[in-house]
Amino acid sequence: AFLECSLCIHEKIEDDLRSNAEALSPELARSAEAQLASLEEEGLFADEELELLLEVNFCMNRQVQTHKDTSSMERALVSLEAAFDEKRRRLTRRGAELSRRIGEAERELASLSTGLAAKREAGRAAADAVLDAQLVLAEAMVPAPMGLGISDALEERLGAEVVALRQRSEELQRRFTKAKAVAKKR
Repeated sequence: AFLECSLCIHEKIEDDLRSNAEALSPELARSAEAQLASLEEEGLFADEELELLLEVNFCMNRQVQTHKDTSSMERALVSLEAAFDEKRRRLTRRGAELSRRIGEAERELASLSTGLAAKREAGRAAADAVLDAQLVLAEAMVPAPMGLGISDALEERLGAEVVALRQRSEELQRRFTKAKAVAKKR
């Protein structure tokens, strides 16, 4: 029923259009054609305008997305730069601390080397003094004591000190070498 009613209305409109077209004079028909052509041009212009607006909208959306991507990359870059700066500061502090410790170890090693040389010299001087004393006693014909001599006890004590100083020097040398290797790795 609805379809039949629609068809009837459509036929009525077509009949009205035909009768109006027949009633129009040729001059009015030309004027109507000009208006139709004008309306057709306006329709084409509106279509082109819509296409251009769609293109502009697409470009703007792409630009917004590009700005969004660029912003996220900039934030990531700032974060990486901050992390790098923090690590660089931490490594700089660690390098300074290792340099300080290496300097202290070098000073202690130099001090021990100097001390070892002084102890050796003192030992040699004491041994020479003992030999001189023994020569003086021998010239005076004083009998030497039996058992462990004074020079032997002194040599033994000085030898123990020399061994202890060598061990300490070797330990400091190992620590110094190890600290230097760690500093080079950093």
